[in-house]
Amino acid sequence: MATSQPVTYHEPSLPHLLTLIAFLYLLQVSRTLADRALGAGLLGEIAVGVVFGPVAGIMLQEWEETLVAVGYIGLVVIVFEGGLHLSPTHFLPSLPLAVGAVLQGAALIDDVVALVLLSVITALGEGDGGSEGLGWTIGRPILASVVLAAVAPAVAFGPARWMWRRAGGGKLVEKGGARAELAVGVAALSAFLAIAYYAGTTMLLGAFLAGVFLYALPEEDSKVSFSRTYHTHVETLQTYIFCPLFFGSIGLTIPFLSLWTGRVIWRGIVYSILMTLGKVLVGLTILAVDAFASPSPSPSSSSSPAKELPLSAEASTMAERGDGDLRRAGEGQPSSKAELFKKETLPAGAFLGIALVARGEVGVLILQVAYSSSSSTDGTGSRVLGTEAYLVALWAVAVCTIVGPVAFSWLAKRFGASIYKGRWGAQVGGK
Repeated sequence: MATSQPVTYHEPSLPHLLTLIAFLYLLQVSRTLADRALGAGLLGEIAVGVVFGPVAGIMLQEWEETLVAVGYIGLVVIVFEGGLHLSPTHFLPSLPLAVGAVLQGAALIDDVVALVLLSVITALGEGDGGSEGLGWTIGRPILASVVLAAVAPAVAFGPARWMWRRAGGGKLVEKGGARAELAVGVAALSAFLAIAYYAGTTMLLGAFLAGVFLYALPEEDSKVSFSRTYHTHVETLQTYIFCPLFFGSIGLTIPFLSLWTGRVIWRGIVYSILMTLGKVLVGLTILAVDAFASPSPSPSSSSSPAKELPLSAEASTMAERGDGDLRRAGEGQPSSKAELFKKETLPAGAFLGIALVARGEVGVLILQVAYSSSSSTDGTGSRVLGTEAYLVALWAVAVCTIVGPVAFSWLAKRFGASIYKGRWGAQVGGK
């Protein structure tokens, strides 16, 4: 093993220092501008990475590699947060009653399936097509993901929770305060990342399960709250450093100039239409339930005022932008079943489908991993995704990420009141 030499500390040159400062600052500015203009802040951050990387070429290669690694930490924390804030008891009992809860569950399932597919894509890129065969190359990560996703929550809500409470883990951590909670969180995250890695699946699934594991441990009346500690100690870093660096690092790796060919553009638009249809069709579940279920009165028809309950799902990062519009006062309530279907069911189904359209983060991630695996192939692996297919899919994801929030905002303003006051907008009898 070669002995590593210590890094020589020296003052960076002014151009390099100003380049890095500008990159970090423009990530913040671009997200704000893209949010206001398009409702898709991640596109602004990706654009900054494109400008500094493939277009201008002013970032040092070793800096780009470092930013990619640090940005991946941001992705790990994003997925970890999703598991940490998971509350099955909140949305599972209310699936037939609130479209927001259905959306939360659909987005969760969408992300978990995407993580499993990501592990398969990674395995295909690293596979050598040898004696193991294609079946095992694909089957191993799927099997590992399914087993891990089934066993980890069962252990977390079963033996681990019992041992934690039996040993007084909450009291010990409570004495240490937020620092102790942070230490336990980092330890759990590191452990699950290692388990997922050596099990042959994506480490992002391990990050998600680490969040679920920590969510399961504390008692309901415990002062220990890993979610609160995340909010106070990690969320600011995640929002302003790690997350922007993740999307910015994606921009550093995009072959931008190759995007602007007629063949790639028209195929990307067609593919975006197919992607949109696939997501919008999820809303048919709302229509099917209302078509075959017995009608139930809208919450707004009761004498008691409707509770302020969630309609948009936290798991859908783009859908939440129109949340405030969904609680505005609306017109009179429909009476007949046909009117209920037209004024409540159809908008609720559209709400569910369109809210899923704009969720482009996972799509960008899968494309990036598949393309990177293909680009790094040196003859020993498999080519997962060609350059043209990668560019076409990038166009499709970008179009969906731009159009989705705009369509959702219009839907929220036009039908928000009827959705919220209807049977799919509030949880009848729920908490």
